[in-house]
Amino acid sequence: MTDEHTCSDVWNHEQRKEIVATLEGVAAGHGARVDVACVMGDHVHMLLAPSGKGDTIMQLAGETKSKAWQACRKRGLSCPKWQVGMHDHILRPSERCGEEWLNICFYVLNNPVRARYVKNWWDYPFILVGERLKPYVQGCPGGGA
Repeated sequence: MTDEHTCSDVWNHEQRKEIVATLEGVAAGHGARVDVACVMGDHVHMLLAPSGKGDTIMQLAGETKSKAWQACRKRGLSCPKWQVGMHDHILRPSERCGEEWLNICFYVLNNPVRARYVKNWWDYPFILVGERLKPYVQGCPGGGA
């Protein structure tokens, strides 16, 4: 199992690293909270909470796409190809906390396992575990101290 095992992957290892770093930077720059994110070969899963100061998920996603493209270009990498728009799901109030929220987080974390990229999510290098989730994954290798 490797993170670059199929010909259907659009983004290579270096591009995925840039996307994770860019997502983290854009969220921090806008005061948004990323609970969890996983950059797969051709798509991104994330739980993102805007700051409530006017930024929308679409704006944050658009800025992430633009800045990741620019960062790859500066490094001489081919630029990530993005689909127009995105598929989003706004969590119901019952999904925003407790066991349902945790189940959604672990669903995102385990995407690379289901795709057979790795045996354990913590072995996948393109995951961002936010501060809110860290207490739940501290016992996992790579889950935070």
